[in-house]
Amino acid sequence: PPLVGFFAKQQVLFSTIYSGFYFLSFIAILVSVVSASYYLKIIRVLCFSSYDSNYASITYKNLNILNKELEESHSIEKVFLNQRYFYNLMLTFYVFLIFVPVLVLILLLLNIFLSPHEPITEKVDAYECGFYPVGEQTRHPFIINYFLICLIFLVFEAEVLMFLPSIPTLIYVGSYGIIVAI
Repeated sequence: PPLVGFFAKQQVLFSTIYSGFYFLSFIAILVSVVSASYYLKIIRVLCFSSYDSNYASITYKNLNILNKELEESHSIEKVFLNQRYFYNLMLTFYVFLIFVPVLVLILLLLNIFLSPHEPITEKVDAYECGFYPVGEQTRHPFIINYFLICLIFLVFEAEVLMFLPSIPTLIYVGSYGIIVAI
């Protein structure tokens, strides 16, 4: 996926620079550099980190070595003491698996108990685009056509904003460039 993303960015950058949208090109290059640095950091951690890879990856050869050591030493503690990295990793995972929901629950309860409660009628009134509510319309069905049209406008506006720089130059990049841009 990163390779396809880089080809797509190259096509978009070609289109924006050719169309004269230099500021948009600068922002795209900046975002591309940041994402590339994250990709390189992930690759560095996965492939070239400082821990011993013999403990992190279990292969058939490693299992045979562990089996031989177990037969020779007759001590499970000696064999599995070397897998401390794996156990620390799993311990961290389980601590966060328990810690995060507990922290969320504590923060929600603190918010409920410590926040000021001032019930007034204006808080439950329906907001109708700057008009005062007419009648008892709170918590009742209302027509959402206006809101749907606004959402559709925002979605199409974002699509136009993303594709506008590439549209004038798609004729020059050929069918491959059009497929990548889509």
